[in-house]
Amino acid sequence: MIDLGGQIKCIDKAYSGPFLKAESERICAGAHDEGPALCAIKAYGGPFSKEEALRLCKSTPALVLRSLNLLEQSSDIQEKIRSMK
Repeated sequence: MIDLGGQIKCIDKAYSGPFLKAESERICAGAHDEGPALCAIKAYGGPFSKEEALRLCKSTPALVLRSLNLLEQSSDIQEKIRSMK
C-alpha cells in the first residue's frame, strides 16, 4: 500500500503558497514530505523564476534548499544576485 500522506501535505503546502493546483501537483508527485513545496516557495521568493523553482525543487529539493540557505548567509552573493536582476 502506498502512503500518499506526504504527497498530499506537499500539494497543500505548495497550493497554499504561490503555486496553482497543477503546478502543486507537478512538483509534489511522488513526494514523501513537504520538502519540494518548501523548496519551491523559497526558491521562487528568492533568485529563481517560478518555472526554475519548480524544475529545480522537483529534482533536488534538499540541495536547492541548502544552496539557498548559503546564499542568504553571504552578503556578497546577495549583492551580485541583485545586480543581475
